[in-house]
Amino acid sequence: MARFALVAHPHRPEAVKLALEAEAWLRDGGHSADVVTDSRPWAVGEYDLAVSFGGDGTMLRTVHLAMPAEVPVMGVNLGKLGYLTDVAPDDVCRAIELFLDGRVPVEERMTLRTWIRHQGAEPVVVERAGLNDVVLERANCGHTIRVRVWVEEQSFMVYPADGLILSTPTGSTGYNLSAGGPVVSPAMELLLLTPVSPHTLFDRTLVVPVGTTIRLELIDQRDASVAIDGVNVALLHSGDSLICSGGPLRARLARVGGPSFHGLLRSKFRLSGG
Repeated sequence: MARFALVAHPHRPEAVKLALEAEAWLRDGGHSADVVTDSRPWAVGEYDLAVSFGGDGTMLRTVHLAMPAEVPVMGVNLGKLGYLTDVAPDDVCRAIELFLDGRVPVEERMTLRTWIRHQGAEPVVVERAGLNDVVLERANCGHTIRVRVWVEEQSFMVYPADGLILSTPTGSTGYNLSAGGPVVSPAMELLLLTPVSPHTLFDRTLVVPVGTTIRLELIDQRDASVAIDGVNVALLHSGDSLICSGGPLRARLARVGGPSFHGLLRSKFRLSGG
């Protein structure tokens, strides 16, 4: 008997319907299945597989539930073509059967670990790991923020900008890409620092090894918010810092065999063969 966690987008009836159908099918087959609606932590060994029903946003939510318990996550795509979800709604049962037969590879993706240091205090680690990105962004519209970037405790430069994005390769196709950053294969392990609308001649992405520690220090009187994978986790004031590096948690993605990363790029951007 295998144990499954089924996570559906709560505001999409088709996602909830498909999750309930999968729950019934699994239980008829002698397996344990729970439709998960809360955010309580999972215990290691509680589930063998988590299945996400929705788009990339639901997939991220499921990954955050699954990561601490080391549970692989399979993504059923009910939105537009996603970078993280690769199972079509009609193929859910087949994909789960392939997983049970040991025929679905599990990819491990790096994550980001974040600390917040308020002025005069010791850094405090944020429990939430980042699969896509950690973003420091102005809290109020109409004003830029000034951020001093430290790389391994060496001052790099000061950015006047709307914000700064610290991204993983998995997240390089998200906000990083919208801000002009490079697309990076998710098989790589590195950090990308990309400014958002910088008021400086140097507007390129800085790429550093995964073990590098980057500190973003807010140096003016304007507040800035910190978001991890789109969820706000802190508000920074002048003198406060966001510290980030590659983290110990790994996201485990059960990839059934949809389009390759390069195939997804071709489809997303309608690239021709030349």
